[in-house]
Amino acid sequence: MYNDRILQYNYETMETELKNIGDQYKGKIWIDSLGKSFDNREIYRIIVGNRKAENKILFTGAIHGREYMTAKLLIKQTEKFLCNSCENKAVCSNRAVYVIPMVNPDGVALSHRGVDGIRSLRLRKRILEIREKEMGKTEEKEYFMKWKANARGVDLNRNFDAFWEKYQLEKREPASEKYKGEYPESELETRILAELTRKERFCATVSYHSSGEVVYWDFGQKGKLRKETKMFAERIGNVTGYELVEGWDKTDPAGYKDWALLKMHIPSVTVEIGKGKSPLYASEFPEIWEKNKNVWENIYDVM
Repeated sequence: MYNDRILQYNYETMETELKNIGDQYKGKIWIDSLGKSFDNREIYRIIVGNRKAENKILFTGAIHGREYMTAKLLIKQTEKFLCNSCENKAVCSNRAVYVIPMVNPDGVALSHRGVDGIRSLRLRKRILEIREKEMGKTEEKEYFMKWKANARGVDLNRNFDAFWEKYQLEKREPASEKYKGEYPESELETRILAELTRKERFCATVSYHSSGEVVYWDFGQKGKLRKETKMFAERIGNVTGYELVEGWDKTDPAGYKDWALLKMHIPSVTVEIGKGKSPLYASEFPEIWEKNKNVWENIYDVM
């Protein structure tokens, strides 16, 4: 079971695909790095469209290590959109799509290869200490496969300044999941994403996660922002068939979508792909693709 899953989509596969897409669509796509993770991996950014456009939308994936299928989906969406835009040259003239396919590359490496996927000896030691505290001497083959946090044991989607201080900690120290960090934006990856959002002032953001086939859009926002966010979520729900979830008081706060709504006042949603437990099996991807392949085209004109 473990080996079957780790043969799916990893950081190196993503790098290869980014190079291929960059070569094929030279002049139509811009790929760079926003910085490096704690284990010295690039956090890649893709821009499709007019880089100087005021109207910009952001897609992110794999903020949780075990949810790496979201990165695969975003790369495939990018390629499809580029192919379509070649036929319709006007489609990208006054808009831009930003994509960060793998916010947490170290977590993905851990989910794929366990501690052997970590380059830094210091980080390896830290991760093994986390494992021993969480598991003791018990052997659990799927422990690392289910890893959500970054290489420092911080759950990046609990590290944003959106009721962070009120979040009741399930974990009070570094862990494989659900540890919110020492303070908001304590992590390189979180800070990179927040700083980009503050700089670019996106018209909307979409955070891809797995799993559940739902769209989260509600964080208690009111007025125009609430109306716009719900309409945005409905567009995604209509094309994917995913259920919209209203109400937020029973869900954990301090995620990126929460912060983008609360502090930046940007219509933002979290889209949960797949039905099974993460990491999802490769056999689920064809259905996920069919449901999500037209998302970009159906929300592009909201910008």
